Amino acid sequence: MDEALARLETEMVVLARRIENAARRSVTFRQMDRAAYLIARTLDQGGPASVNELARVLGLDGSTVTRQVAAMEARQQAARKAHPDDGRAWLISLTPAGRDEMNAISAIRRQRFAEYTADWAPDDLDQFSRMLQRFNASLATAVSSTAGSTDTEPGGHADGSSPPSSARRRVDHRQSVLPPRRTR
Repeated sequence: MDEALARLETEMVVLARRIENAARRSVTFRQMDRAAYLIARTLDQGGPASVNELARVLGLDGSTVTRQVAAMEARQQAARKAHPDDGRAWLISLTPAGRDEMNAISAIRRQRFAEYTADWAPDDLDQFSRMLQRFNASLATAVSSTAGSTDTEPGGHADGSSPPSSARRRVDHRQSVLPPRRTR
């Protein structure tokens, strides 16, 4: 187990570095960065949402989401209107231009993933995507259970201990971090 965790730790650092390098060199994502893409995917999957709902689903601070939505609005990728149930809040929706940009980026990413995994067996690709989804769900749970902690790594407390198992929420690993699609 220790050897597997050591390999996982190393591979995650390498993966993060490669993603950062690819993002810095990419011209594809200048119109919609990673944060805007996740907001767009969330709005596409779940329909219009308030800034607070987006922040909760994405595990971000409301001010961060507000800045990202403002940038998306400036690029005409998102629009806001007064919330029908709470005039103090805004409902954010994805515009057709935002959906087109998101879909174009998704197609490019899927093509790249197809190239990266061209020599993989279909079962290996399916297993990898399911395990990565499960890992992302576990990471989201760990991060949410340590909200407010001064620890810089998910899953633990500032003193290095882990939260008791009763404090950990059960996650359905088949679920994505994105909300279920709502009808529009």
